Amino acid sequence: MPESTQSSSYSASAYYSPWKNSLVIPAGLERPPMIGPGYPDVWIIATFGFVFSHEVSHEFSSADTDRRSPWDFLSKSRFRERTRLLQEQYSAYRLMGVALNGVRTSSEDVADNTGVKLAFQAYKKLTAHQSATIEQMIQTHLNYTQDQLFFLAHAQLFCGVYKKEHVAEIISVASHSASPFRIIGPLQNLPEFSEAFKCPTDSYMNPKTKNTIW
Repeated sequence: MPESTQSSSYSASAYYSPWKNSLVIPAGLERPPMIGPGYPDVWIIATFGFVFSHEVSHEFSSADTDRRSPWDFLSKSRFRERTRLLQEQYSAYRLMGVALNGVRTSSEDVADNTGVKLAFQAYKKLTAHQSATIEQMIQTHLNYTQDQLFFLAHAQLFCGVYKKEHVAEIISVASHSASPFRIIGPLQNLPEFSEAFKCPTDSYMNPKTKNTIW
């Protein structure tokens, strides 16, 4: 988001400012489906925690953006190669027959992949010593494990509907990948998702080749 952009309190768009090294999370995000009365910790971390992790990771979503401590040549080379593979992954996706542009959305795709990975790690750390009663309650009332609930909550962030006549235009100008692939892409790359839902090896959501940045 441009530095000149001002975010109103009711906005639902968070952003990170590299020039001020500041993270802006408007009050508009602090409501359902992100946070609400009685929401379990796993849900809040999967949504709000993801947004926080996504935005912070923008400081490291390009080999050329770390101004305070420049990366060495080897670090930049490895990062760019991993980013290239991620770009190829996203460019192979199609929405209603229209190809995504993985190069155009690269920075946001890196942040999406990093964000959900960090949020899941934070959730596991927070709940490591949690009472087994909470897990049992979630399974009893929702028929999902707590890990599965994490990924379902995360996916809720990107629910949306596209009109076919507008898809090509949206993809040509958007800085983010189309919503379905903001779910599919990162979760295909995350082994913990496949483990949670027991996805067969080399199935659509559990490909043998997984692209990771960090």
